[in-house]
Amino acid sequence: MNNEVKPGEVGRFKFAFQAPDETGQFTESFGLVAENREWITGGEISIPITVFDPNQIQDVQTLSEEPNIRIGLYDTSEKVTIKANGNYYLKNSQGQVLDEINGSASSVEFIKGQYIIKTPHLNQSTALYPIFVPKNNQVIMEITSFENHPGWDSSINDNKFRGNIEIRYSTPSRKLWVINELPLESYLRGLGEASGTEHEEYLKALITAARTYALYNLEVNTKHRDDNFTLDDSANDQVYRGYNMEIRSPGITKAVQATAGQAVTYNQEIVVTPYFSRSDGRTRSWSEVWHGVKEWLVSKDDPHCDGMELWGHGVGLSGTGARAMAENGSTWNKILKYYYTDVEITKIY
Repeated sequence: MNNEVKPGEVGRFKFAFQAPDETGQFTESFGLVAENREWITGGEISIPITVFDPNQIQDVQTLSEEPNIRIGLYDTSEKVTIKANGNYYLKNSQGQVLDEINGSASSVEFIKGQYIIKTPHLNQSTALYPIFVPKNNQVIMEITSFENHPGWDSSINDNKFRGNIEIRYSTPSRKLWVINELPLESYLRGLGEASGTEHEEYLKALITAARTYALYNLEVNTKHRDDNFTLDDSANDQVYRGYNMEIRSPGITKAVQATAGQAVTYNQEIVVTPYFSRSDGRTRSWSEVWHGVKEWLVSKDDPHCDGMELWGHGVGLSGTGARAMAENGSTWNKILKYYYTDVEITKIY
Protein backbone atom coordinates (compact mmCIF):
# COMPACT_ATOMS: atom_id res chain seq x y z
CA MET A 1 0.00 0.00 0.00
CA ASN A 2 1.34 3.41 -0.92
CA ASN A 3 -1.05 5.52 1.13
CA GLU A 4 -0.66 6.13 4.85
CA VAL A 5 -2.99 4.32 7.24
CA LYS A 6 -3.06 5.88 10.69
CA PRO A 7 -3.78 3.98 13.93
CA GLY A 8 -7.49 3.19 14.18
CA GLU A 9 -8.12 3.78 10.46
CA VAL A 10 -9.04 1.17 7.86
CA GLY A 11 -6.94 0.56 4.77
CA ARG A 12 -8.25 -1.44 1.80
CA PHE A 13 -6.43 -2.95 -1.14
CA LYS A 14 -7.15 -5.52 -3.83
CA PHE A 15 -5.09 -8.35 -5.24
CA ALA A 16 -5.75 -11.33 -7.50
CA PHE A 17 -4.82 -15.01 -7.59
CA GLN A 18 -4.05 -17.06 -10.66
CA ALA A 19 -5.37 -20.57 -10.17
CA PRO A 20 -3.09 -23.56 -10.81
CA ASP A 21 -3.89 -26.04 -13.56
CA GLU A 22 -5.14 -28.71 -11.18
CA THR A 23 -8.32 -28.63 -9.08
CA GLY A 24 -8.30 -29.06 -5.31
CA GLN A 25 -8.00 -27.27 -1.96
CA PHE A 26 -5.22 -24.68 -1.48
CA THR A 27 -4.23 -22.10 1.11
CA GLU A 28 -2.43 -18.79 0.66
CA SER A 29 -0.94 -17.24 3.79
CA PHE A 30 0.09 -13.64 4.39
CA GLY A 31 1.49 -11.52 7.21
CA LEU A 32 1.15 -7.80 7.84
CA VAL A 33 4.41 -5.85 7.99
CA ALA A 34 4.85 -2.36 9.41
CA GLU A 35 6.86 0.35 7.65
CA ASN A 36 9.92 -0.62 9.71
CA ARG A 37 9.67 -4.09 8.14
CA GLU A 38 8.69 -5.73 11.41
CA TRP A 39 5.95 -8.37 11.43
CA ILE A 40 2.75 -7.16 13.12
CA THR A 41 1.65 -9.54 15.87
CA GLY A 42 -1.82 -10.89 15.13
CA GLY A 43 -1.58 -9.85 11.50
CA GLU A 44 -1.35 -13.32 10.03
CA ILE A 45 -3.98 -14.13 7.39
CA SER A 46 -4.71 -17.49 5.74
CA ILE A 47 -7.14 -17.67 2.84
CA PRO A 48 -8.58 -21.09 1.89
CA ILE A 49 -9.10 -21.45 -1.87
CA THR A 50 -11.04 -24.07 -3.79
CA VAL A 51 -10.08 -24.53 -7.44
CA PHE A 52 -12.88 -26.32 -9.28
CA ASP A 53 -14.21 -27.23 -12.69
CA PRO A 54 -17.35 -25.08 -13.17
CA ASN A 55 -18.90 -27.81 -15.30
CA GLN A 56 -18.98 -30.10 -12.29
CA ILE A 57 -20.72 -27.72 -9.85
CA GLN A 58 -24.03 -29.17 -8.68
CA ASP A 59 -24.66 -27.79 -5.21
CA VAL A 60 -24.94 -24.34 -3.72
CA GLN A 61 -21.84 -23.42 -1.74
CA THR A 62 -22.65 -23.96 1.92
CA LEU A 63 -21.13 -22.41 5.02
CA SER A 64 -19.42 -24.53 7.64
CA GLU A 65 -21.01 -22.49 10.41
CA GLU A 66 -23.51 -19.72 11.04
CA PRO A 67 -22.06 -16.31 10.07
CA ASN A 68 -22.09 -13.14 12.13
CA ILE A 69 -23.81 -10.03 10.84
CA ARG A 70 -23.12 -6.39 11.66
CA ILE A 71 -26.11 -4.06 12.15
CA GLY A 72 -25.81 -0.28 12.18
CA LEU A 73 -28.13 0.76 15.01
CA TYR A 74 -27.71 4.53 14.82
CA ASP A 75 -25.17 7.30 14.35
CA THR A 76 -24.59 9.91 17.02
CA SER A 77 -22.46 12.82 18.13
CA GLU A 78 -23.38 12.27 21.76
CA LYS A 79 -21.88 10.13 24.52
CA VAL A 80 -22.81 6.43 24.28
CA THR A 81 -23.55 4.70 27.59
CA ILE A 82 -23.77 0.93 28.00
CA LYS A 83 -24.52 -1.61 30.72
CA ALA A 84 -25.50 -5.29 30.81
CA ASN A 85 -27.30 -7.91 32.91
CA GLY A 86 -24.01 -9.71 33.55
CA ASN A 87 -20.27 -9.48 33.04
CA TYR A 88 -18.88 -8.09 29.80
CA TYR A 89 -15.46 -7.23 28.39
CA LEU A 90 -14.06 -4.06 26.91
CA LYS A 91 -11.80 -4.80 23.94
CA ASN A 92 -10.06 -2.52 21.51
CA SER A 93 -9.96 -2.86 17.73
CA GLN A 94 -6.78 -4.92 17.98
CA GLY A 95 -8.60 -7.52 20.06
CA GLN A 96 -6.90 -6.70 23.36
CA VAL A 97 -9.02 -7.10 26.49
CA LEU A 98 -8.78 -3.84 28.44
CA ASP A 99 -11.29 -4.50 31.21
CA GLU A 100 -13.92 -6.88 32.56
CA ILE A 101 -17.02 -5.11 33.86
CA ASN A 102 -19.59 -6.63 36.21
CA GLY A 103 -22.60 -5.27 34.32
CA SER A 104 -22.34 -1.68 35.50
CA ALA A 105 -22.18 1.32 33.19
CA SER A 106 -19.46 2.27 30.72
CA SER A 107 -19.36 5.22 28.35
CA VAL A 108 -17.68 6.30 25.11
CA GLU A 109 -17.30 9.71 23.48
CA PHE A 110 -15.51 10.52 20.23
CA ILE A 111 -13.65 13.84 20.39
CA LYS A 112 -11.07 15.09 17.91
CA GLY A 113 -10.21 11.63 16.60
CA GLN A 114 -9.99 10.02 20.04
CA TYR A 115 -12.31 7.60 21.80
CA ILE A 116 -12.77 8.69 25.42
CA ILE A 117 -13.64 5.45 27.23
CA LYS A 118 -14.73 5.25 30.86
CA THR A 119 -15.51 2.10 32.83
CA PRO A 120 -15.58 1.51 36.61
CA HIS A 121 -11.86 0.62 36.38
CA LEU A 122 -10.61 2.60 33.39
CA ASN A 123 -10.42 6.13 31.99
CA GLN A 124 -8.68 6.11 28.62
CA SER A 125 -8.24 8.20 25.49
CA THR A 126 -7.27 6.16 22.44
CA ALA A 127 -7.42 6.12 18.64
CA LEU A 128 -8.53 2.45 18.72
CA TYR A 129 -12.30 2.00 18.62
CA PRO A 130 -13.91 0.06 21.51
CA ILE A 131 -15.93 -3.15 21.40
CA PHE A 132 -18.09 -4.29 24.32
CA VAL A 133 -18.35 -8.08 24.37
CA PRO A 134 -20.71 -10.13 26.60
CA LYS A 135 -18.94 -12.81 28.63
CA ASN A 136 -21.41 -15.45 27.44
CA ASN A 137 -24.58 -15.69 25.34
CA GLN A 138 -26.81 -15.18 28.38
CA VAL A 139 -25.52 -11.64 28.85
CA ILE A 140 -27.67 -9.00 27.14
CA MET A 141 -26.15 -5.60 26.38
CA GLU A 142 -28.20 -2.45 27.00
CA ILE A 143 -27.43 0.89 25.35
CA THR A 144 -28.88 3.22 27.96
CA SER A 145 -28.27 6.33 25.85
CA PHE A 146 -30.36 4.94 22.96
CA GLU A 147 -34.02 6.00 22.74
CA ASN A 148 -35.75 3.48 20.45
CA HIS A 149 -39.47 3.42 21.26
CA PRO A 150 -41.94 1.53 19.05
CA GLY A 151 -44.63 3.83 17.69
CA TRP A 152 -47.42 1.94 19.41
CA ASP A 153 -46.00 2.19 22.97
CA SER A 154 -43.67 4.97 24.08
CA SER A 155 -43.10 3.25 27.44
CA ILE A 156 -41.04 0.52 25.74
CA ASN A 157 -37.41 1.19 24.83
CA ASP A 158 -35.90 -1.33 22.41
CA ASN A 159 -32.30 -0.74 23.45
CA LYS A 160 -31.22 -4.27 24.46
CA PHE A 161 -29.21 -6.52 22.18
CA ARG A 162 -27.48 -9.86 22.00
CA GLY A 163 -23.87 -9.92 20.84
CA ASN A 164 -21.20 -7.23 20.72
CA ILE A 165 -21.65 -3.48 20.74
CA GLU A 166 -19.00 -1.65 18.70
CA ILE A 167 -18.61 2.12 18.60
CA ARG A 168 -16.73 3.19 15.50
CA TYR A 169 -16.14 6.35 13.54
CA SER A 170 -16.53 6.20 9.75
CA THR A 171 -14.19 8.53 7.92
CA PRO A 172 -16.11 8.41 4.58
CA SER A 173 -19.44 9.41 6.16
CA ARG A 174 -17.93 11.36 9.07
CA LYS A 175 -20.32 9.65 11.45
CA LEU A 176 -19.87 7.80 14.73
CA TRP A 177 -21.83 4.56 14.46
CA VAL A 178 -23.11 2.23 17.15
CA ILE A 179 -22.90 -1.26 15.62
CA ASN A 180 -24.35 -4.53 16.91
CA GLU A 181 -22.43 -7.64 15.78
CA LEU A 182 -24.11 -10.97 16.48
CA PRO A 183 -24.86 -14.40 14.94
CA LEU A 184 -27.29 -14.26 12.03
CA GLU A 185 -29.95 -16.45 13.67
CA SER A 186 -29.89 -14.25 16.80
CA TYR A 187 -30.34 -11.20 14.57
CA LEU A 188 -33.40 -12.77 12.93
CA ARG A 189 -34.98 -13.38 16.34
CA GLY A 190 -34.90 -9.63 16.90
CA LEU A 191 -36.59 -8.63 13.63
CA GLY A 192 -39.67 -6.43 13.87
CA GLU A 193 -40.99 -7.13 10.37
CA ALA A 194 -44.10 -8.94 11.67
CA SER A 195 -45.97 -9.76 14.85
CA GLY A 196 -45.18 -13.07 16.49
CA THR A 197 -48.90 -13.86 16.54
CA GLU A 198 -49.10 -14.24 12.74
CA HIS A 199 -49.71 -17.63 11.11
CA GLU A 200 -46.64 -19.82 11.61
CA GLU A 201 -46.29 -20.71 7.92
CA TYR A 202 -46.32 -17.03 6.98
CA LEU A 203 -43.71 -16.27 9.64
CA LYS A 204 -41.46 -19.08 8.41
CA ALA A 205 -41.72 -17.75 4.83
CA LEU A 206 -40.98 -14.18 5.94
CA ILE A 207 -38.05 -15.17 8.14
CA THR A 208 -36.52 -17.26 5.34
CA ALA A 209 -36.82 -14.30 2.96
CA ALA A 210 -35.22 -12.08 5.61
CA ARG A 211 -32.39 -14.57 6.21
CA THR A 212 -31.76 -14.76 2.46
CA TYR A 213 -31.69 -10.97 2.17
CA ALA A 214 -29.13 -10.83 5.00
CA LEU A 215 -26.98 -13.61 3.50
CA TYR A 216 -27.05 -11.91 0.10
CA ASN A 217 -25.85 -8.63 1.64
CA LEU A 218 -23.18 -10.43 3.64
CA GLU A 219 -21.96 -11.89 0.35
CA VAL A 220 -21.95 -8.73 -1.78
CA ASN A 221 -20.96 -6.42 1.13
CA THR A 222 -21.50 -3.13 -0.69
CA LYS A 223 -24.49 -1.36 0.81
CA HIS A 224 -22.94 -0.03 4.04
CA ARG A 225 -19.31 -1.05 3.59
CA ASP A 226 -17.94 2.45 4.16
CA ASP A 227 -19.71 2.55 7.53
CA ASN A 228 -18.38 -0.88 8.54
CA PHE A 229 -21.67 -2.78 8.87
CA THR A 230 -23.87 -5.05 6.75
CA LEU A 231 -27.42 -3.75 7.26
CA ASP A 232 -29.06 -0.97 9.23
CA ASP A 233 -31.96 -1.52 11.64
CA SER A 234 -34.61 0.37 9.67
CA ALA A 235 -37.09 -0.38 6.90
CA ASN A 236 -34.38 0.72 4.44
CA ASP A 237 -33.03 -2.78 5.08
CA GLN A 238 -34.98 -4.80 7.68
CA VAL A 239 -36.59 -3.49 10.85
CA TYR A 240 -34.58 -4.80 13.80
CA ARG A 241 -35.69 -4.27 17.41
CA GLY A 242 -33.27 -6.55 19.25
CA TYR A 243 -33.75 -8.61 22.38
CA ASN A 244 -37.13 -7.13 23.41
CA MET A 245 -38.63 -8.60 20.24
CA GLU A 246 -37.73 -12.08 21.45
CA ILE A 247 -39.56 -11.42 24.72
CA ARG A 248 -42.78 -10.05 23.27
CA SER A 249 -42.94 -12.15 20.06
CA PRO A 250 -41.88 -15.75 20.75
CA GLY A 251 -43.54 -16.79 17.48
CA ILE A 252 -40.69 -15.08 15.61
CA THR A 253 -38.11 -17.15 17.48
CA LYS A 254 -40.11 -20.31 16.75
CA ALA A 255 -40.08 -19.49 13.01
CA VAL A 256 -36.33 -18.82 13.11
CA GLN A 257 -35.68 -22.15 14.78
CA ALA A 258 -37.97 -24.04 12.37
CA THR A 259 -36.14 -22.72 9.29
CA ALA A 260 -32.60 -22.41 10.69
CA GLY A 261 -29.92 -21.96 8.03
CA GLN A 262 -32.31 -22.19 5.06
CA ALA A 263 -32.32 -19.66 2.23
CA VAL A 264 -33.83 -18.94 -1.18
CA THR A 265 -31.54 -19.84 -4.11
CA TYR A 266 -31.81 -19.43 -7.88
CA ASN A 267 -29.46 -21.26 -10.25
CA GLN A 268 -27.44 -22.46 -7.24
CA GLU A 269 -26.88 -18.93 -5.88
CA ILE A 270 -28.19 -17.01 -2.88
CA VAL A 271 -30.24 -14.15 -4.29
CA VAL A 272 -31.75 -10.89 -3.12
CA THR A 273 -35.30 -11.43 -1.78
CA PRO A 274 -37.24 -8.18 -1.36
CA TYR A 275 -40.65 -8.21 0.32
CA PHE A 276 -43.28 -5.58 1.04
CA SER A 277 -46.59 -5.04 2.83
CA ARG A 278 -49.40 -5.26 0.25
CA SER A 279 -50.02 -5.22 -3.50
CA ASP A 280 -52.96 -3.99 -5.57
CA GLY A 281 -53.63 -7.39 -7.10
CA ARG A 282 -50.24 -8.10 -8.64
CA THR A 283 -46.61 -7.85 -7.61
CA ARG A 284 -44.09 -5.90 -9.69
CA SER A 285 -41.08 -7.27 -11.49
CA TRP A 286 -37.63 -6.07 -10.49
CA SER A 287 -37.27 -4.17 -13.80
CA GLU A 288 -40.50 -2.22 -13.20
CA VAL A 289 -39.10 -0.67 -10.02
CA TRP A 290 -35.31 -0.86 -10.25
CA HIS A 291 -32.67 -1.22 -12.95
CA GLY A 292 -31.86 -4.48 -14.70
CA VAL A 293 -33.55 -7.87 -14.73
CA LYS A 294 -33.70 -10.54 -12.03
CA GLU A 295 -35.37 -13.67 -13.40
CA TRP A 296 -36.81 -14.83 -10.08
CA LEU A 297 -38.48 -11.43 -9.49
CA VAL A 298 -41.25 -11.21 -12.06
CA SER A 299 -44.79 -9.88 -11.73
CA LYS A 300 -47.17 -12.40 -10.14
CA ASP A 301 -50.94 -12.32 -9.63
CA ASP A 302 -51.74 -11.52 -6.00
CA PRO A 303 -55.50 -12.22 -5.89
CA HIS A 304 -55.88 -11.79 -2.13
CA CYS A 305 -54.95 -8.13 -2.63
CA ASP A 306 -57.39 -7.36 -5.46
CA GLY A 307 -58.95 -3.92 -5.01
CA MET A 308 -56.42 -2.85 -2.39
CA GLU A 309 -53.90 -0.04 -2.62
CA LEU A 310 -50.25 -0.88 -3.24
CA TRP A 311 -48.28 -0.44 -0.03
CA GLY A 312 -44.54 -0.67 -0.56
CA HIS A 313 -42.30 -1.16 -3.59
CA GLY A 314 -44.32 -4.14 -4.84
CA VAL A 315 -41.39 -6.47 -5.64
CA GLY A 316 -41.15 -10.02 -4.29
CA LEU A 317 -43.19 -11.43 -1.42
CA SER A 318 -46.46 -9.63 -0.64
CA GLY A 319 -47.17 -9.64 3.09
CA THR A 320 -50.97 -9.56 2.80
CA GLY A 321 -50.99 -12.14 0.02
CA ALA A 322 -48.58 -14.45 1.84
CA ARG A 323 -50.65 -14.27 5.03
CA ALA A 324 -53.76 -15.27 3.11
CA MET A 325 -51.93 -18.15 1.42
CA ALA A 326 -50.80 -19.43 4.84
CA GLU A 327 -54.30 -19.15 6.29
CA ASN A 328 -55.63 -21.08 3.28
CA GLY A 329 -53.24 -23.98 3.89
CA SER A 330 -50.09 -23.16 1.90
CA THR A 331 -46.78 -24.15 3.49
CA TRP A 332 -43.98 -21.65 3.94
CA ASN A 333 -41.83 -23.05 1.12
CA LYS A 334 -44.80 -23.08 -1.27
CA ILE A 335 -45.39 -19.40 -0.46
CA LEU A 336 -41.75 -18.56 -1.20
CA LYS A 337 -41.75 -20.52 -4.46
CA TYR A 338 -44.86 -18.66 -5.60
CA TYR A 339 -43.57 -15.13 -5.06
CA TYR A 340 -39.98 -15.93 -6.11
CA THR A 341 -40.11 -17.71 -9.47
CA ASP A 342 -38.15 -20.94 -10.17
CA VAL A 343 -36.26 -20.85 -6.86
CA GLU A 344 -35.23 -23.59 -4.43
CA ILE A 345 -35.04 -23.58 -0.64
CA THR A 346 -31.52 -24.64 0.31
CA LYS A 347 -29.80 -25.44 3.62
CA ILE A 348 -26.84 -23.04 3.68
CA TYR A 349 -25.45 -23.85 7.16
